[in-house]
Amino acid sequence: MVIQVRANTHQQEIWQSKNFAGLHSTAFVPQCMGGDICFDLLYEDAPLVLPTNIPVFVHAPLTGLTELPANCHRIIAWPGFLDRPVMEIAFSTDAAEAEKAKLALNQLGIAFAAAPDQPGLIAARVIAMIINEAYFALGDAISTTAEIDTAMKLGTNYPYGPFEWGEKIGLLQVYQLLDKLAENNSRYAAAPALKQALLPQY
Repeated sequence: MVIQVRANTHQQEIWQSKNFAGLHSTAFVPQCMGGDICFDLLYEDAPLVLPTNIPVFVHAPLTGLTELPANCHRIIAWPGFLDRPVMEIAFSTDAAEAEKAKLALNQLGIAFAAAPDQPGLIAARVIAMIINEAYFALGDAISTTAEIDTAMKLGTNYPYGPFEWGEKIGLLQVYQLLDKLAENNSRYAAAPALKQALLPQY
């Protein structure tokens, strides 16, 4: 099976470290145009035209399935997400395309979990909310960033504290997801301290 992967340098390194990478032919490409399966890990940051005749998995924290071709399936390729043992996927609503994609993943030995077609899927949405709550706590002067990170890692066994997660993912990406979620639910509204932390990026 020939896999085409559009990815940045860091994502390529993670991909090559996966157990399945050595079992099949992987080509890192500037644009997915062929092969048997495609992973566009840069799609939402820099969208390009996608093939329509093979299963395509696109990095799409904000873009819903209704905005994508029927052969496309949503994943999250944020830093820290690609190296997880299970790939979280919102499969196409086209049953035949979803079945074709699952078959390809099984052939590659990629473990996956189906997720609902919502902004951030599951893990990214929850982590963004945890980061946001940490910024609310910071804004209320409950504690420092270092202490909150330490408390969350020791108290919940998280691999990163919320501020570390925010730095790793990128605060702008976190804010954009929260903003998208807040369109339908105000509880996701970004904390004032998070918005303040973003100011140097504008």
